[in-house]
Amino acid sequence: MHYRGKSAWTLILTAVMALLLTGCGVVPGASSSGDTLDQSTNPPNESGNVPSASVSPATPTPLPDIVDLDGDGLADTVNLENKSNVYDNGDGNLHISVILSSGREYEGNDFPGDWYNPVPIFADMDGDGRDDIILPLEYYGSNYGATDVYVLRVQDDALSLMSFGVNYIQNDAIAEEQPQSFYDYNYPCIGCSVISNDGVNLLRIRYLIDDDQNTAWYVDAQWNGEGWFITAMNQGAAYGEDEIFTRG
Repeated sequence: MHYRGKSAWTLILTAVMALLLTGCGVVPGASSSGDTLDQSTNPPNESGNVPSASVSPATPTPLPDIVDLDGDGLADTVNLENKSNVYDNGDGNLHISVILSSGREYEGNDFPGDWYNPVPIFADMDGDGRDDIILPLEYYGSNYGATDVYVLRVQDDALSLMSFGVNYIQNDAIAEEQPQSFYDYNYPCIGCSVISNDGVNLLRIRYLIDDDQNTAWYVDAQWNGEGWFITAMNQGAAYGEDEIFTRG
């Protein structure tokens, strides 16, 4: 997997080798990509994430050897073209597209805004055996790391969003005030990661409480086909590796 720049600051992530094992799944206990709700039947799938959890009850999901968006066991390519206004006087959009191993190409969404160094995460979030694309977009120039989060997947012959405008599904067992959606909360979003817990991949989104105190809410959510079910809320370190202070 590598990065390659172009004049419009094009970021190309591509997988460089084919799957050596069939039925490869994520890290034990992870079903990546798109955060799956109630996926106890999901087959393990080798899928990916970045941060390492130091005091988290869940384990981080490592980066996959290849990106397999259609489940054929072969490497696919994800292209990010950042035409932000701060790079090459672009049109103010980040554009995403994919090229499958079959040669089939899909154009995705344009994300308007000035984004700082976007780096996707790949994981099977809905348990269908295919990697999904988790795209944290940090606003360029933000002094605390304000971030939007999008999740996309190849499905029904298209590359489409699986989370835009979808509200969280509240968890009655959690006493803390829960966010209504990714962006509707009393605290600003500052990033996300994918974690594995009991064989299921979860999306962990951080919401900044106090940057001086380095504190944030960790909201762990699982995709159930209709929305993101909040499985846990904990306070932890706002920046750096996952570090939970209190458990919800």
